[in-house]
Amino acid sequence: MLLGAVCLVLFICCGNVVMLLLVRGIGRTREFSLRTALGASRPRIAVQLLTENLLLSLMGGGFGAALAVWLVSLLVQYGPRDIPRLAEVHVDARVLLFALALTILTPLLFGLGPALQLSKPDVNTALQEGGKSSTAGRRRALLRTGFLIAEMALSLVLLAGAGLLVKSFLRLASVEPGFRPDHLLTFQLALPSSKFLAGGQYLEGQVARYYREVIDRLGRLPQVESVAGAMDLPMVGGGYRLWQGFALPGNPSTAISKTLCAVQLVTPHYFHTMGIPMKSGRGFTERDTKTAPPVAIVNQTFASKYFAGRSPVGQSIQLEGMPVLFQIVGVVGDVKPDGLDSGANPEVYGSYAQAVRPFLLIALRTKVDPARLIVDVRGQLREIDRDVPPYRIRTGEQALELSLAERCFSMALVALFALLALLLAAIGLYGVVSYTVTQSTREIGIRLALGAEARDVFLVALRRGLLPSLLGLGIGLTLSIGLTPLMSHLLYQVRPLDVEVLALVSLALLAICSLACAVPARRATRVDPVTALRYE
Repeated sequence: MLLGAVCLVLFICCGNVVMLLLVRGIGRTREFSLRTALGASRPRIAVQLLTENLLLSLMGGGFGAALAVWLVSLLVQYGPRDIPRLAEVHVDARVLLFALALTILTPLLFGLGPALQLSKPDVNTALQEGGKSSTAGRRRALLRTGFLIAEMALSLVLLAGAGLLVKSFLRLASVEPGFRPDHLLTFQLALPSSKFLAGGQYLEGQVARYYREVIDRLGRLPQVESVAGAMDLPMVGGGYRLWQGFALPGNPSTAISKTLCAVQLVTPHYFHTMGIPMKSGRGFTERDTKTAPPVAIVNQTFASKYFAGRSPVGQSIQLEGMPVLFQIVGVVGDVKPDGLDSGANPEVYGSYAQAVRPFLLIALRTKVDPARLIVDVRGQLREIDRDVPPYRIRTGEQALELSLAERCFSMALVALFALLALLLAAIGLYGVVSYTVTQSTREIGIRLALGAEARDVFLVALRRGLLPSLLGLGIGLTLSIGLTPLMSHLLYQVRPLDVEVLALVSLALLAICSLACAVPARRATRVDPVTALRYE
């Protein structure tokens, strides 16, 4: 998607260059006529023009390559941390060779048309006019108009894509994650095998005692409201969820061999610490130990799917590999496990004390800004065991931001390219209308001399710029309808053919086009008829 956006911007920029070359070449018509009269062949003039274009392109490409080195460093520094191997991205020899090839190829492709057009001047007409610039022929005008229409169409496609991504991002940012990210601090602990492993097996009792001491010590901090642990925290990353088969006694639609659920082990007070609402029943307590009857808690999705119309509290569930039945003691709300755009899975929570694992993520619900507690938390953990350092320390807001980082990054880049395309298209439109007004000075002078009002002249000049723009908008809408479905996998609760977005970007582009046309059209109304007709 990003490469496509870059290519569209490059095409729009090249379209502007083509129009500028045509306008510049028309001003040199007498020069080319003199060269032709003195014996210069058409290929030689075309090669001269292409050489000039190549020199301009090389200067622009060199500046662009230097700018890219700086921009890529900013990209690496401020881009989302979760993009794989982002730190390794840099401008190397391959990139520079690609840029050089593009710099050479672009003027040859896009400069060939103007070069062929300008290399065959009307010698008699040009020399008879005594040095005045001749007006562009029909083919040159059609070429300019064609590129202008293409610019408008491609700009609308980019704007539509950016608009869809922006709307999708706003929709996603307003989604409730299912837990309270405020006043939440999370981190992970790496247990060294030298202390907690023996005979290839983790020492279950020692692991349980260590985590119990961590939770107790951190819970006694005056700025901490509650502490809990889990094998996986929503949107934090680094944890793991077990997928196991399950069966519900008395429900023949479930069987260990065909129904799956996500299984999560948590400590007491986990749901309070995370801010996950309790729908019914109770949470885990310190009494749910290994010697107590096995208990489980299910989420709302599980309850709705497998206990429709009745309460799951008090019912039993059998998990794959577990010979005992677990009694369901509560129902909790759903959380977004992997991101705001992820759906909730049927999930079963078990008591960590009843199935100790050598891995826990710790969460703290704080009374103050959680970032202020990081130093105290590190100090407490060093006192417990300095060989078990915490890592991936994040606040709840940071975890939420990281889950949106990649979408925000893509949206920002596409929006930047769309705005750049809009600016380039507006500049190109302004240049074409301004040139048309300049070439039509004699016509405007005659109209004014014959009694035309300034308003009439303004509307004529405005119409010449807006007609191609409207045609480009129509083509752009057609292209958007065909292309935006390709980015449906990047959208969240937004249809690719969103009428609101298409209408809004069309109106925005039309407003920019009107402004770009209005300035030279306004200048046309100030033409002095005497000055315009003085050369006749």
